[in-house]
Amino acid sequence: MNSETPSDTFSPYSSTSRVDSTDSIFQPQEDGIQQTMDDTDSSLNFNNIDMSTDTTEVDKDEDASSPKAKRQKKSTGWLEFKDVMDADGKFDMEAMKESLAHWIMMHDKSFSEVEEEGFNLFCRRGMPEWRGVSRTTARTYCVNVYEAEKKKLKNLLQKVNKISLTTDCWKSKNQKMEYMVITGHWIDQNWQLQKRVLNFVHIPPPRRGLEIVDAIWRCLEDWDIQSKIHTISVDNASVNDSAIYHMKIYAQRKKKLLCEGKLFHVRCCAHILNLIAQDERKLVNDCRTRWNSTYEMLSTAIKFKDVFPRFAAKDPHYDDCPCPEDWEKVEKVCSVLEVFWDATHIISGSDYPTSNLFLNTVSLVKVLLDDKSSDSDGFIRDMVEKMKIKFDKYWGETNLLMSIAAILDPRCKMKALEFWFPQLYSSEKVEREISFVRTALHELYSEYALLYNDEGESCGQIQRGSSQGQSTSNVRISRGWSKYADFLESVQSLQPQKSELDLYLEESCYSFKKDNEIEKEFDVLEWWRVHSVKYKVLSFMAWDILAIPITTVACEATFSAGSRVIDKYRASLTLETVQVLMCGGDWLRKRFGVKKKTKVLFDDD
Repeated sequence: MNSETPSDTFSPYSSTSRVDSTDSIFQPQEDGIQQTMDDTDSSLNFNNIDMSTDTTEVDKDEDASSPKAKRQKKSTGWLEFKDVMDADGKFDMEAMKESLAHWIMMHDKSFSEVEEEGFNLFCRRGMPEWRGVSRTTARTYCVNVYEAEKKKLKNLLQKVNKISLTTDCWKSKNQKMEYMVITGHWIDQNWQLQKRVLNFVHIPPPRRGLEIVDAIWRCLEDWDIQSKIHTISVDNASVNDSAIYHMKIYAQRKKKLLCEGKLFHVRCCAHILNLIAQDERKLVNDCRTRWNSTYEMLSTAIKFKDVFPRFAAKDPHYDDCPCPEDWEKVEKVCSVLEVFWDATHIISGSDYPTSNLFLNTVSLVKVLLDDKSSDSDGFIRDMVEKMKIKFDKYWGETNLLMSIAAILDPRCKMKALEFWFPQLYSSEKVEREISFVRTALHELYSEYALLYNDEGESCGQIQRGSSQGQSTSNVRISRGWSKYADFLESVQSLQPQKSELDLYLEESCYSFKKDNEIEKEFDVLEWWRVHSVKYKVLSFMAWDILAIPITTVACEATFSAGSRVIDKYRASLTLETVQVLMCGGDWLRKRFGVKKKTKVLFDDD
């Protein structure tokens, strides 16, 4: 068996890391024999295979414009990649190895797949010059790609002003290990929302606040973004409160946090919704940690409720046919769960801003709970009462960050607070909470005005070169204009100047069609991009606030109370290799526009 000489230990925090080839990255075959292939001496002889004829009959290619071809293109997620071959059409084995690493990282393939006979037959069919590579070589190229992509991303992050972080925990059942995913979120120069996985690191026990902060801070130092951290979103685990406390101290040492750090800690809203919805699960057959299984089961059963009596009539052993009263309860439970379902999907998006949607979404949940608390059915009243207790525990006080984010949505502004706060708080508390948000909003704007006002003013100025050949008459005329300019400045300075924030709030809210799904149709970032010339300072503020995610995980993971689980193959690799594959795969999928299709595992599955 050919293997590569082990080199120095690879560290995810070193930009000059080398490959650590160990036996832990080799996956045993089913027959217990490990096979590897060297670039020059393959254990499989592909040169003797006749590539001139097909082994199976293949239908002629479908017309690309045909409906069938379009459906296949859509269903398979087919992408139109640019031609990666050189202009002279020569075969480049090094480029193929790099593309092979891209394939492994983007689609979570194992290193051993590059040694499979069918894979190499496929490559030789299209490229007779193809030479098989070993799994060790495949890993080497994955590390090389990781380092190259990391360098690009590091240069990109240096141009970003503020970055919001999210953290999420993963587990490995095989090794009883815990990992933490650290993801950065920001808005780029084109007003496009961006996110990248920055680190996938092991958190050694005991997993306390200091260990978490240490892992996060080492990540920030590695990327050289300690002074760029704006907010950090975490779930509601008690250990995270300690971590955020220390993290805020570290961040303040590097750069003053806006609003005295009041916006720094963001609690995962999807996690809170998940905790509230747990009280609705009263059935024995639903999943213990995933409340959406209850909703999916019941909503599906309602569609077939007329079938159950017929089934009971034909099967004498079926004794659990729901009665009309049962179906009435099921419909009421579904009416509650549906609101949580919709809310979770809205605030868990990763392709659009979510902070501006929080106030409207959570307010709808509160209205639902208040309405159901007076339901005629005692079963529903008892269930909702427990949910209201949790709701008040987490959202009983004004969420300053999300209120400001709602105001920066041109559809809402202060009108959203005037509409929703009376439904969230008691009458004597409403005006006080609105005043609290308004004061904080103006304080935050003042901080941005100090930071960006000079830059904003310079953006609107036209730079002109000096003319050395200026005539004496032109100089006299210029002096005349200067005196007039001094006069205007003295007169206009006596008139009160309104800030961009005041002008923005005084203007009418952006009108929209109430019958449409405005959350998806309206692009708040595009609105601010268009109006950034008018609101030079305020647009910087919206730039940072709207980039803040209010959930720590993507939509597919928000319904689970359990941690996400790394698959058995990844768990068998070294910690450094896991980081290379998880982070590098995320960067490459973003680069090529590939959506991850693999199933996310949870410890409750």
